[in-house]
Amino acid sequence: MHLAIIIAFVLELPPMNTVKEYSLKIEKAVKEYTEKECLEKTRQILAVLNQRRSLLNLMFLKFICIRIKRETILNTFNEMNGFRVLEKTFTSTNCDYLSTLFDIFVVLKPNRPVSIEALENYDAFDKQLFFKYLNGCQGLHALFDNLSANMTYLQYFISDALTWDEIDDELNFIFKLEHEPQMQQIKINIYKHKEKFKCDITYKRLLEILSKSFRKNMINIDAECIEEYKNTIEKYKSGLEDSNAKYLILESKFKELQLSIENKAFDKTSEIKAVKDVVEIKEPEPKVESAAKTEFKRVEAVKEEVKIAKERIKEQEPKTTIEEKTVVEQKPVEIPLSKEETVVQNIAESTIQKTVELDQQETKPKKPKKFSFGKASKAVSMLDTKQVYCGLRWSKMPKGKRTIFTNINILENEKHFKLEEFKVFEKKVVPKEKKAAEATKGSDLICCMDLKKSNAISIALSVIKLTYEELRDQILKLECENEVLIKQLCHYMCTTEEFEKIKKTDPKKMPNADRFFYIIEDLEEFKEAVASQMFLHLYKAKNYTNIFELTIKTYKRILESQSLKELFGRLLVIGNQLNRNGFGGKAEGFTFDSLSKFHTTQIRNLIKPKIDLVKLKEELGEIAHHEAVDALINEFGEVKSAYVKNTVDEEEYSRGCELFSEMKELQQKVIAFFGLETDDKLMEELLGFVEYFL
Repeated sequence: MHLAIIIAFVLELPPMNTVKEYSLKIEKAVKEYTEKECLEKTRQILAVLNQRRSLLNLMFLKFICIRIKRETILNTFNEMNGFRVLEKTFTSTNCDYLSTLFDIFVVLKPNRPVSIEALENYDAFDKQLFFKYLNGCQGLHALFDNLSANMTYLQYFISDALTWDEIDDELNFIFKLEHEPQMQQIKINIYKHKEKFKCDITYKRLLEILSKSFRKNMINIDAECIEEYKNTIEKYKSGLEDSNAKYLILESKFKELQLSIENKAFDKTSEIKAVKDVVEIKEPEPKVESAAKTEFKRVEAVKEEVKIAKERIKEQEPKTTIEEKTVVEQKPVEIPLSKEETVVQNIAESTIQKTVELDQQETKPKKPKKFSFGKASKAVSMLDTKQVYCGLRWSKMPKGKRTIFTNINILENEKHFKLEEFKVFEKKVVPKEKKAAEATKGSDLICCMDLKKSNAISIALSVIKLTYEELRDQILKLECENEVLIKQLCHYMCTTEEFEKIKKTDPKKMPNADRFFYIIEDLEEFKEAVASQMFLHLYKAKNYTNIFELTIKTYKRILESQSLKELFGRLLVIGNQLNRNGFGGKAEGFTFDSLSKFHTTQIRNLIKPKIDLVKLKEELGEIAHHEAVDALINEFGEVKSAYVKNTVDEEEYSRGCELFSEMKELQQKVIAFFGLETDDKLMEELLGFVEYFL
């Protein structure tokens, strides 16, 4: 079915007041589609969303993504460049649209860098959905960009999250940034928000990451205050009662001081705690039986049980002395056992019981081998040998057919040959050295990395003709030109835990990806080199600075052209006059799409004397632009997300970022200028319209 059928279907729906009611109806409709229909609709919806935002189409897309397998729908998205299409719509201000958009990203988990548009429009989003989206992103370097003069996006997001009543896993994306050098500049204190965190492990790990930078900028406590407490303790140390009384005073002062300096000086706080520990009077601990003694008792009890079992076995014998009987009748010392000890005792008893049963069994004599009275064995060939010959590529005739070979006696014919005569046909077997790849085949492979990551990197490595050592050196020198490999390494980088396992494993028993990481000496240095190489590939793909400058000039010409405003004013008068007695009259403006309605000979002849079209053409200049600005914004957004400091000329990069910001601002002004949602093909259509009147 065509997309028009979908729209017609929705138009037939009864009037509904909420998006939720539409959502239920759309979900029911999508369940009836086949997989082929869903994929076709996905292509059509992405084509529509590339032109304009549509909540209806986005809701259909959401339920299609839920219904179809993730791998299948991802192939269609990659084919249609779907994620870039969706990312450029993060500028929407419709809450329902944005929530649906985040749902799609959370379901598909596309492993893409965070969108710059999403960061800039943070305040319009549902925060829970935004942080779910953020946790699923791979490239998070854009979070270190400045939101304002004194605050980065990362600081703003964390500070906002800390104002909530509860925090679950929303801030887990910080774990991916733990080893980034920019984290040293982040100054956020989460110590006083401990009660808000649902998971204590998450809180402790975040505290460890964020406190590294915080401790460098903490406020020192007055050293005299600490020294005074120490002197007071020494003074009252001799008397127990005085010390106890002083302890109460110190306790209250300690709490006061702790509240005043909480989260400002962790080291000094620990020093005060040490002071408190000196004064604190500890009650004598009750004597507890040592673990060694308990273990000794347990072993003795088990030994006693074994001893008794042996004595019971001896009772099976015909003669038993009085002394032995008394030993058998002895009972072990009854010691209360724990659950673990009881299990050990039961296992010991069952083992002994089985031993007794085996001893009691009678040994049965083995049956003599039966002699075969079948056919006589075949005569051995005179030419039988273990030697391998070069072979003869013939086709064997099927058995049972009457042919020329029917009555031939092979053994009689062998008498005409000697084994030595076949030496010329012997095959020389030269032992081949097994290649590394062959040595690691089969089920003996030990994969230390995640299997999906290992397979992805192994496939990328398979087309490389260099040795792993040469490839490693190329990457460390930022000279690797294989963009696919760098992209795979960036997305599926080995973790610290996996790297430690790899280093402890025999490289001959590992897959290609694991063996490649085995030769890496410093994982952090290698990660930084891969990130730098990825940034270089993205940054040098185009001359972004020149493209931004040309686009900015074009936008400025459009916004500053007085002749263009006059032209649209004349067209507005013509349109209102033609619709004076109809529904379209008394308009205060018209949409950009309506320009095509003025393409008539009569209107052209009417407008030519009313405006200087030559001057208009000069003011606009060459405004046709070959670069799609929305796509350009997404591309450079990826560049910014992958940015690594000191990889390229910093001044040139900063200049490019400034031009990028200016171009985005002007784009929004131009879009608003013509009442559009996107500037896709705007400049080409505008120039074509002007040339029509010329």
